[in-house]
Amino acid sequence: MRNKNQKKKKKEFLTRRSVILRLATVAALVFSLLKEPQTLFAQFDDLGAGARAVGMANTFTALSDDVYAVYYNPAGLSQIDWKELGADYSKLYWGLDDNSQLGSGFIGYAWRVRNFTKLKLDGTLGLGWQYFSLTGYYSENCLTFAYSRYVVNSESGGKLSAGFKLKILSKSFGKTLYTENAVNLDTNESRNGRDPVFGNGYSKIKPSYDIGLLWQMSKYHSFALTLADFTQPDMGLASEDKVSMASKFGYAYTGRDISALSDFVYRDADFILSLGVEKWFMKKLFALRGGLGIGSRDYANISCGMSWNYSGLLRFDYSFNYPLNGISDFKGSHRMSVNMKFGAPGIQEIALEERIKQLETEIEKMKGASGEDTKRLEEEKEHLRKELVKKDMKKYYDIGVLYYKQEKYDDSVAQFKKILTLSPEHPQSQRFIEKIQEERKKKVKKHLDRAMEYYGKEEYEKAVAEFKEVLKLEPQHEQSKNILEKIDQIIKKSKMRKFWKGGVNYYREGRYAEAIAEFEEILKIDPSHSQSKNFIDKAKKEMRRAEEEKEAEELYTEGLKAYSSGNLDEAIEKFKRAQELSPDSEKIKNALINAEKEGKLREAMKKDVQIWYSKGMEYFLQEDYDNAIKEFEKILDVNPDHPQAKEMIYKCRGKKK
Repeated sequence: MRNKNQKKKKKEFLTRRSVILRLATVAALVFSLLKEPQTLFAQFDDLGAGARAVGMANTFTALSDDVYAVYYNPAGLSQIDWKELGADYSKLYWGLDDNSQLGSGFIGYAWRVRNFTKLKLDGTLGLGWQYFSLTGYYSENCLTFAYSRYVVNSESGGKLSAGFKLKILSKSFGKTLYTENAVNLDTNESRNGRDPVFGNGYSKIKPSYDIGLLWQMSKYHSFALTLADFTQPDMGLASEDKVSMASKFGYAYTGRDISALSDFVYRDADFILSLGVEKWFMKKLFALRGGLGIGSRDYANISCGMSWNYSGLLRFDYSFNYPLNGISDFKGSHRMSVNMKFGAPGIQEIALEERIKQLETEIEKMKGASGEDTKRLEEEKEHLRKELVKKDMKKYYDIGVLYYKQEKYDDSVAQFKKILTLSPEHPQSQRFIEKIQEERKKKVKKHLDRAMEYYGKEEYEKAVAEFKEVLKLEPQHEQSKNILEKIDQIIKKSKMRKFWKGGVNYYREGRYAEAIAEFEEILKIDPSHSQSKNFIDKAKKEMRRAEEEKEAEELYTEGLKAYSSGNLDEAIEKFKRAQELSPDSEKIKNALINAEKEGKLREAMKKDVQIWYSKGMEYFLQEDYDNAIKEFEKILDVNPDHPQAKEMIYKCRGKKK
């Protein structure tokens, strides 16, 4: 929403210049897309930064626990212990039918400092750059310098941090044919030159300031307040056009794996109330989130998102945003972002180590020289060593806290113990170790109670999962080890009974391959199980016998075919091979006997045929044709197709004529 001065300027702008025919369309598109048409805030609107926050409807004011605090609440930077780098890009209102190319992005960097500058400031610094553009027509840029530190930091009274931001705002319009050749709308005559609105140029730069407070009342509850652009810089090109101030109030509940958030934004008599939630899974490896915003002038917006987190050092975020009122027929706004943490020894640590080595060399060379000079070098070396120890302790502390948040308690304790070797009375490390031990005891008890409950109900898989959680926390927990061994034996026996029953049933049904598979599963559990071995041998024998019977049946069929075609020798050979494979088969045995008998008859008949043929020839030579015909007919009775007998009968009858 514009204020009264902005509306007046817009009216003058429209009545005076033809360029507005072009730029009014652009401005309307830009500003209407920044918020819904009913809630226009105009230039440098709150587009959000980082897909994690945007996926929760920008309810990040009271959370602000990563580098994107540079954008949302500078006071949140105090929570950052590592160096952090974040970057995001958003394709706004994807799929508009006019093919508008609307995009925004953010890059931020934050790092903890000690004794910063001559003022010896302790706290966290942040740098950020955000841009918004409508390609070819309009762009906004914001360069940010932020600083934050704890004002109150106590275990009992909570933590209060304050933050400050210096912003360098710049906006720019694109130079077009219409802006360079303006037309007077009243006379419709050319002005023969640039439109007066851009008489002083197409861009403007001004500083602006934000302040923020973050009160972490307890481990779970936080409240926040920010005032953005409270100096309301004038960004008008030809007349006054101030950036509106925005007030934000935020609340955050942060549990172990879930956060519930709310933000209330007030700007130019309009308001927006937003609610967001975030849930982490698989020990903070994967997250889902969502948000809803409602406000004056029918403003309504929904959002959702997800994250993948690698070892707490690298996180990828995605969000989807969609207005419920106003513009439609597009595919929503999509945003991708990345967040990186790193904390390797920096240039200062390396420089300190190099200087210490130089001092040691100088001290070695000055042996026997003035004691005063040597003392001075020793004091400098000792001072540098203390500085290096402080930096090492800071590094161990940051890593220990990170491991603690990831519930890697052993790794966390190891880091704090490193600190105690350097400073045995370090109170924070001692408290963290005590805290970890207490939390470990509570979690061991919780998982052990669940495990015993599941064990009593014979829900062994659930019980095993809980006992394993106990051993992760306390690797030498003997009770968990002993019960896990018992459960292992119970599960093995249960599985063996199941496989045994299946194997026996399959064997009885003649499904020998499946039976063998079941018995082999038993042998995987107990390689010495003799009954399974015996059943496998029997099943294999039955499978071989079945294969032999199948082959015997095939040979029997082939023998019958040979027999029916008169190929008696082949039939006998097939029947004999079939009988070798299936000696108990009666049908194969009978077929072989019949075939062999038939063979013998055929052999005997061959001899009779020879005798009958010889006698027939004798009668034929003696010209006793009737007796010759009788002998040859005996042959045809046995073998109707005998060619020689047929021929001789024909000759005998011819001679008789």
